[in-house]
Amino acid sequence: MPLNQQQNEASPERGMPFANEIALQHGIHFEAKYIGSMEMGSSRPGARFEILAAMRRVRYEFKARNIKKRLVDIVIFSPNLGCSINLFLESF
Repeated sequence: MPLNQQQNEASPERGMPFANEIALQHGIHFEAKYIGSMEMGSSRPGARFEILAAMRRVRYEFKARNIKKRLVDIVIFSPNLGCSINLFLESF
């Protein structure tokens, strides 16, 4: 018997706002692992497979150089919709 899952009324699939304005004023925090960034060339990837190939290229380059992943805190806020990345001091 399948379970009835309740859907979030503010889900992105429904086209409604995910977070209210007060939460965006204070900032929404996400913890992530930062692998690295590099210049990919002059053209911006347009298709999904081009984006995935670029992500794999970044992962491969940083793995070949033996650079460790860093734990970061991504904050998205909305005075004019900004984003900041804070590095944690501890490494894993």
